[in-house]
Amino acid sequence: SAPANGFSPVTLTGAFTTDGNFTVSSFTLGTGAALTVSGGNTITTPGNGVSVAGGTVAGAIDNAGTISGNVRGIVVQSNSDISGGIANRAGGVIFGVNTGIKIAAGSNISGGITNSGLAEGHSGIQLDTGTVSGGITNSGTIAGTGSTGIGIYGHSHVGEINNSGTIHGGSTG
Repeated sequence: SAPANGFSPVTLTGAFTTDGNFTVSSFTLGTGAALTVSGGNTITTPGNGVSVAGGTVAGAIDNAGTISGNVRGIVVQSNSDISGGIANRAGGVIFGVNTGIKIAAGSNISGGITNSGLAEGHSGIQLDTGTVSGGITNSGTIAGTGSTGIGIYGHSHVGEINNSGTIHGGSTG
């Protein structure tokens, strides 16, 4: 039977490159997954655009299209790792009503976060006791429409932040 919202969930455990637009109930990357969203393609969900749930993503999340969720664009759930990093290419959009990109407690992005497009939400990028050992590099726009552009909370660690673009927030950049 179909899910209550009419959309099916998608869970990836291998490499995947989009070839079209996806509107699904959830889009989850499991252990061993890698995701490439090609230019002009979209992933849209009523919750989190793309979730990394409790595993190690050996590849990267590489976006040149649009990843959009009514809660978060990308969320790296507690105790998850992305060794290849998160890249939002020029023309790429990562949007979540609450947060563009959220890194939860105990998670690590060893490949870093690189933004050349638009990462936007109430908070643009939020680290809640997570680690981005590869640092954050921005040459695009990181926008927190109601809160912070980049929010680093608790015992979070970031290698370094390099900015040649725009970082702004409703309350703080």
